[in-house]
Amino acid sequence: MPLQLASFSLFGGTIEDFVSQLAELPPRRLDWNALLLDAVVGRVRREQIEVLILDDLHWADSEGLKFLHDLLAALPPRGTLIVLAARPSGREQLRALKPDTELALGPLPASATAELAQQLVGSQPVAAAAALRSKANPLFVEQFAAWAAETNYNADGSGPCTLYQVIAARIERLSKVRIADIRQRLRWGPTWQRQSIDDELRQLEIESGLWLDRLGTGDYADRVQAAHHLASLERLNYEIFLTSMLLGRPRSRSSRLREAIERLLIGSADQVLADLKRRTAKANSTTKENISREARRAADILFSAYQWAKAQEFYELAYSSALWDKHEVGRLISECRRHSQASISNDREIYSVQPEKWLDEKPSVEPIDLPYIWASLGRLYGRSEYFGRASEAALAINDHALAEWAKRKATE
Repeated sequence: MPLQLASFSLFGGTIEDFVSQLAELPPRRLDWNALLLDAVVGRVRREQIEVLILDDLHWADSEGLKFLHDLLAALPPRGTLIVLAARPSGREQLRALKPDTELALGPLPASATAELAQQLVGSQPVAAAAALRSKANPLFVEQFAAWAAETNYNADGSGPCTLYQVIAARIERLSKVRIADIRQRLRWGPTWQRQSIDDELRQLEIESGLWLDRLGTGDYADRVQAAHHLASLERLNYEIFLTSMLLGRPRSRSSRLREAIERLLIGSADQVLADLKRRTAKANSTTKENISREARRAADILFSAYQWAKAQEFYELAYSSALWDKHEVGRLISECRRHSQASISNDREIYSVQPEKWLDEKPSVEPIDLPYIWASLGRLYGRSEYFGRASEAALAINDHALAEWAKRKATE
């Protein structure tokens, strides 16, 4: 839950102090949300914080909104100004929290847009093009100005016209030009430049992720355009990974760029699927195979996010157009159906699903296998608490039928 991480900084003292306090609590009393709530409220009261800002609420899930609701109820009714901020797509989340006042930013006036463009762009024709295409979006003006400087744009009428297009164009240039330049300097430059290259590579990755964070909302056409660039975005992510390996820099398994790419696809899944189906209807056999790969890539991301029903739709589209690998795609379709079914009436449906290796052979297991392992342990040892763990693990992977079955078994 992103809000937990953002709010955790409000806890007074060091992380070590907090962990040591947790270690003294009995395991059954360990309630992370309650502990976090106490830490935040205690910090606000202790330091008499007068302004508390909670940003990016459009990313909040149901658990995050519940925590926020509890937090707002626990904070003192007077003495603190609480600001809840979100993009337009998060309006419903904000209204569910019942704020006293709602403020919405309107479009930037035309005169202010033109002034901003003139400040950022040296050429008057380019500044005029940026202001005209921006549709009163200052972020477009900023990104268009940067793109124009990078490409020596001369206002010839070409170039990106939407925020998605201009960011995609900048990312494409990163992949083809900037990464190549970094590799060249890494190969032939002096050793003492490695630290500056490391810093530049890290900044490039963060910057790309931040760009994609801005693309969380938009109309149908823009989302489809963004989806068309997913392959190039993933290629950029791979190029950064390879360059990091050459530099000898360890890279985290889940980078900001990787997360932003996945979030963009998940948020645009309906539009992406509709576009893929439209293109499939008009495609020849070669194009259909390319569309199948796109659908499979999207399905794998949705599968990893436990979005079973939507992943199944993408896998089915990939299966219909694939020339090979149909067996594996068919297996994934079956697994999506199993996790998205409405109910489970036969215990054999659960006990027959076993991970490839048992715990004594492979103690580390995937989250998707945990419900079945706990259920098997519950059956083996006749312990209701194991079925309770199976229910919790099933909810964590959005398998509600399995969660209800395990909860029922725990009471038997």
